[in-house]
Amino acid sequence: MQTSSCGGIFRNRNADILLCFAENIGHESAYFAELSGAMRAIELAMQHDWQSLWIETDSALVVNAFKNISQFPWKLRNRWENQ
Repeated sequence: MQTSSCGGIFRNRNADILLCFAENIGHESAYFAELSGAMRAIELAMQHDWQSLWIETDSALVVNAFKNISQFPWKLRNRWENQ
C-alpha cells in the first residue's frame, strides 16, 4: 500500500478561495483517504464557525458512511463520534 493523502478547498459563494488543506495520512486505502478528507473538511468548517458546508465527493461509500456510522473504519470512528 502506498502513502495516502487527503485534501480540500473551501470557497465562498463567489468561488473565492477561503482555505485549502492537504494532509499525509500514511499507508491507507483510497476509501480511508476520501473519508479522512471529508471528516477534516467538517472539522475545519467547525473551527471557522462556517455554518453552511457543501461537500463534494465521487465516493458513494463515503456518503453511505456518514449515513451509517458502522461503516466508518475503526481508526476513524472514535474521531467522528467525539466531534
